[in-house]
Formats: sequence, C-alpha cells, structure tokens
Amino acid sequence: MKLSRISCQVFRTNLVSKLFQPLTLAPPNSEKVVGPRDDSQLSKNQKTHEESAADLMASVPQLSHNQLPIFLYQYSTKFRDEMRPRCGLIRSREFLMKDLYAFDESLDLAKQTYDRVSAAYLKIFNELQLEAIRIEADGGEIGGLASHEFHVACDVGEDTLLVCKTCSHVNVNPISSACELCNGTGHRKVTTLEVGHTFLLGDRYSTPLSAVFADSNNVQQPLSMSSYGLGLSRILAASVECLSTDLCISWPTAIAPYKIVIIPAKVRFPKMQNFNLL
Repeated sequence: MKLSRISCQVFRTNLVSKLFQPLTLAPPNSEKVVGPRDDSQLSKNQKTHEESAADLMASVPQLSHNQLPIFLYQYSTKFRDEMRPRCGLIRSREFLMKDLYAFDESLDLAKQTYDRVSAAYLKIFNELQLEAIRIEADGGEIGGLASHEFHVACDVGEDTLLVCKTCSHVNVNPISSACELCNGTGHRKVTTLEVGHTFLLGDRYSTPLSAVFADSNNVQQPLSMSSYGLGLSRILAASVECLSTDLCISWPTAIAPYKIVIIPAKVRFPKMQNFNLL
C-alpha cells in the first residue's frame, strides 16, 4: 500500500467527541450534520479530526524530534445532512473516508511531507486507472497555510476545470482566456469530481492544543501539522462511472474483487463427464 510505504500508522478517533472550550480554532460549522445534536454545544458529529489528532499528540509524554515525522491515518464513516443526494455513492448522507494526519518538527519538513503524501495520492489514482488533477483550493474552516483538492475526470462530476494543453496547469478562473502559468491560449474543459482534499496546517492546531516536541536543544516546540482526506465511497463510485459501459461494470484491477472468474458448465452436461472439476 502507498501509505505504508511512507510509514503511516493506523489510529482511531471517536465519531462524536467533546468540543474544545473555548472554541479558538475555527468558527462553528455552518453545514448541517446528521446524528445526535446537543444544544449545549458540548459535542458534535465530527467530519474531520484535526483537533482530535493534535490532542492525541499532545498526550504523548516527552515526544522527541528523533521520533518525527509521525503519520496517523484512519478509515471512518462520516454522516452529513446532504440536501441533494444523487448518483448513489457520488453524493450521499453516509460515506467512508480515509483521514491522514502528519506531524513534523518544522514547516520546511512539513512541506516535504505534504509533497510526498500528495505524490502518493496521485500514484493511488494512477493505479485505479483514473485521471487525477490536483488544484489549489481554499482551506475553508479547517484553515492552514496551503490547501489542494484532488479531482478525477468523471462525466457525472459537478465541476468543470480548464486544463492548459501546453503545460497541464489547471486554471482556477473559468473565464480566463490564457493560461495563468505559461500564458498559452489552448485549453481543454474537463468535467471532474472532487475526491480528496489536503491541508498544510503548520501550528494552527498544535499551538492551541499544546502538541509539542523537544527539539535538538531540548526546547519545547509546536509540531508542524498537515492533514489529508480521501473520499473512499466517491472514489469507488467514480471508478465504476469512468471505466464501465452501459452493458457491464468494469473495476480497476487494483480493487477488483477477482482478476479471473471461471464459471464451469453443469456437471451433468455430457462433455463435462470426463473432466475432474477442481
């Protein structure tokens, strides 16, 4: 697996967790969520777990720079009060996600980790035979220093990207007549579906939650953090939408349940009587 090759470790957080008080990390989530609601705002149904991951690291005693970087990931079911569910798993109220949280000793090293994980994600999409496009994005309420979305070309997608034919740069301005990077005028329109999002967070969560480590001089420093998410349910649906036809479902080889299926004729068929079936 691509994640195990960059030394990721599995962890598990609670779906419902206590809010940090006072709430200094992000404004209240404006998007409705499905599940238990507490009017006192002491709990919430979490969609992402940056706070929980940083809080977990804060609980590690005497964390040394020699132990870094640390990668933690999990697979979890998320719930959202989706107002426009459509196309089965493409947009649904319950979905499966993979969350990854990385912790480094400096922002420069965190940027290197960010590039490594992003490259691993692109390799995953390549193995799934999907055309993946990485674009700059707004960090939204999660925030941070940088953010990118991963899109796959898909006819049932909800976004349209302009990809430069000269340098493959994705122009974020849909009315732009020239490439923002190379000034080329040729581009192609690609209908895409967002399937992943990454964030370079720095110390946005580690400083307020006291997630620190001891540097080479034994001085406490905040961890530099980054987080990554893949919508597994959407990727599964996108794989079928992109590779299948109206007559049959085709799976990417990497996730196909079987590579070969042998369906023997009935034993009582005359020509099969002289064969031993394994």
